[in-house]
Amino acid sequence: MTLESTRPSGMLSHLTDQPKGIYLLFTVEMWERFSFYGMRGMMVLFLTSATQASGFGWSNVKALNLYGVYVGLVYLTPLLGGYLADHWLGHRRSVIWGAVLMAIGHFLMAGPALIPFLFSSLYGIPVEQIFQNAGVELGLLSMSAPVSEGLRTALAAASGANAAQTLALPLEWAYLLTGWSFYFAISFIILGNGFFKPNMTTLVGGLYGPTDPRRDSGYTIFYMGINLGAFLANLTAGTVGAVWGWHYGFTIAGFGMLTGLLFLVKFQTRFLGTIGLEAPHKKRTREGRKKVMLTRVERNRILAILVFGLFSIVFWTGFEQGGGLLNLYAFNKVDRVVLGFTVPTPWFQSLNPLFIIVFAPLISMLWIGLGSQGRDPSTPHKFALDLVLMGAGFVCMMASAREWAATGSTAMIWLVAAYLLHTLGELCISPVGLSLVNRLAPARMASMMMGIWFLSFSVSGWLAGKVGGMAEALSELTIFTGLAVASFAAAFVMAALNKTLKALMREDEGYT
Repeated sequence: MTLESTRPSGMLSHLTDQPKGIYLLFTVEMWERFSFYGMRGMMVLFLTSATQASGFGWSNVKALNLYGVYVGLVYLTPLLGGYLADHWLGHRRSVIWGAVLMAIGHFLMAGPALIPFLFSSLYGIPVEQIFQNAGVELGLLSMSAPVSEGLRTALAAASGANAAQTLALPLEWAYLLTGWSFYFAISFIILGNGFFKPNMTTLVGGLYGPTDPRRDSGYTIFYMGINLGAFLANLTAGTVGAVWGWHYGFTIAGFGMLTGLLFLVKFQTRFLGTIGLEAPHKKRTREGRKKVMLTRVERNRILAILVFGLFSIVFWTGFEQGGGLLNLYAFNKVDRVVLGFTVPTPWFQSLNPLFIIVFAPLISMLWIGLGSQGRDPSTPHKFALDLVLMGAGFVCMMASAREWAATGSTAMIWLVAAYLLHTLGELCISPVGLSLVNRLAPARMASMMMGIWFLSFSVSGWLAGKVGGMAEALSELTIFTGLAVASFAAAFVMAALNKTLKALMREDEGYT
């Protein structure tokens, strides 16, 4: 079932004259992103916090590398989730299963703090203090001899030799279960996101017919839901985690995901009708339609999607520094004191979604207004613009790094300016990219193509961790400079490919 419409008059009507289902999906996505970005904003801070502060005590390099792997896997699993949805599960059922898995994962993230607390209560020993005194890093999945010896020595110092003999094994179990609970938790989140992410965006596309002019504005509204959730996450879950304990922040994130799930289950029939209930492959089989080969037009459109995905890797590699390297940079090097108040580091993670909420309607109306005058920039030019803005943001960070090197401190304004420029770049690529894929992908493989689109995010996440992790050896200034140069170079090449890409996209119905 799709909802068709004629073109509404006026720019504002493109934002208000929408299918009611878009507001349900907006709400569900808002709560899902609340949980996801709450986790994203806290992850590297949690990993690098001392064990006595319920962290893992990792180095920045190790934390950023794991962060990169996590983000990479988060955006790799949508390829599997999209394929299963297209062939067997259907898009809506996949979204529900994904929400359930992610809720479980976020609640399990409380384990690394809850498990030491439970063992402390059960055996009467200060488990977190012993971890701290032993000088061990948490997060190992097996017990090495040096770790075991360090734990036993710290236990003996805290409880005496006799108690150490009895309590050594429970302490080692507490150590191992703390690490295992973390990896189980992020595995649930990664797998759940694989089912949820590509199929939510496909459900949005199902609200509109193939020529419905409201599609791009609908995706922008949906995108505002993403960022409203992210904004609230870091002011609530992130702040609670930083001030009162990471396990409390992760638990709040879990309740956010659970809220989104309840909204979808309660209102799906009323606002979505039959959209996304049947897997496209099953529908084709039921209707007796044979499997068909891709046409030349479809192949060219898929090629265009792949080219855009390749260039988006450059953008997202820079953008994901926001949750990794820039997050640690804000914590360690930025002067966060304002009128005697120290701004919590997670609050900087709310700048991006705040800017999205403010500027997304304006950018959407700008595209619509330019389009009504026949001056709407082509999709390749929008992608080139986002790369220029990404490079400009890292120019600001270059200035910040130079200031810190000269004075030992750096003002918040550089970081705020970088987040603003990166956000404006994001508005030129992310909602436009989602709409592009949904518009150009063959209907019978819509979710799988969305999964392939998110594959570029997966590569970017992995690269972001690797690049950010090199800052200790090369300096932040070197990393910021490299990212700026790469962004400007990619923008130049994308602009040069404008005519070629437009030809691939326009072969059938005049897409630009």
